Amino acid sequence: MPGALRQAVAVLRLRSLDRTVAFRAAMDDLVATRPEPLVDTDAALLGRFDKVFSVVVAGSSTKVPAVVSVPENPPNPTPPYILIIPWKVLPLGRPAAVQDIVDNYTEGGAFVRPALAAIQLEYAVDVVADERQHKAEVLERILDSVARRPRIVVDNVPLELVGFDRDLVTEVPAVTRRTPVFYRVVAVTETGDRRFLDRARPFVLTAPADGRETAETVQV
Repeated sequence: MPGALRQAVAVLRLRSLDRTVAFRAAMDDLVATRPEPLVDTDAALLGRFDKVFSVVVAGSSTKVPAVVSVPENPPNPTPPYILIIPWKVLPLGRPAAVQDIVDNYTEGGAFVRPALAAIQLEYAVDVVADERQHKAEVLERILDSVARRPRIVVDNVPLELVGFDRDLVTEVPAVTRRTPVFYRVVAVTETGDRRFLDRARPFVLTAPADGRETAETVQV
């Protein structure tokens, strides 16, 4: 992890809330992240397809790079290359009736954060090539790769790549003249700040059996 982040962690302590219970913990890699679903998913797709496949160009095996389309500054690498086109961003919100997430219990209370919200991201993945053979070869390998391994890792979380048909209402003419494949993925994003809640103080509400006297609250 970055040096500044690593230095900011002075102590990491695991303990049972019940002091009488002994336990043994096995820890894997520690990951500190700030969810950025659009940036993270773009990076995951680039990592999945950039220079993974090769074609023969002028008698030499050539790695095929991948680039993310930016309409304001179109990429201009030498063909063949894989063009990843962000197609649509659709906020899905938080699932109904989802409560806050408790991510760290302490003796005095717990740290909680709002439930994550889902965002559906859609992409068109195309191959730009001077020859139909190169375009077909790389598209076939992309389809085969996703069929065999349909997940990408976004912000350390494996997410499913799902194929879909393009939306005819919003399709872009420059894209419809091409033959890309379409994939969507559902990522998540934060919806609020993490906060600390004091431990609740339990109480018992008592009253006479006949219900005629004033009820009393007794702190436990």
